[in-house]
Amino acid sequence: MPDLMGPIGVALVGVIGIIVGGLLRLIPTKGSVENARIDQLQEDLAAERQERKELSGRVDLMDRKLDHYRRRDLAWMRHYALIQRGVEDGTIPPWPDLPEVLRGDYE
Repeated sequence: MPDLMGPIGVALVGVIGIIVGGLLRLIPTKGSVENARIDQLQEDLAAERQERKELSGRVDLMDRKLDHYRRRDLAWMRHYALIQRGVEDGTIPPWPDLPEVLRGDYE
């Protein structure tokens, strides 16, 4: 019977140990898949928060512009009504001054 503890036996045990160790490393450890998923979800959440901040800024700008345009439209309606009433009363010309919101462009 061959001696299993000779140099060949020790090398064989070492190779088997390396193979078993390598195979065990391929098996995911408990929690590694969950931790990777949690990390991915946290990155997704951070990206969504950043996108929400950017969209919030755009919505705020659009709200300011919408308020300006509403005031402008109301001023045009009032100005037109004033001109129409002046024409009907026979007092136009002179033309009434434009309201301030109608004089300049929105910034």
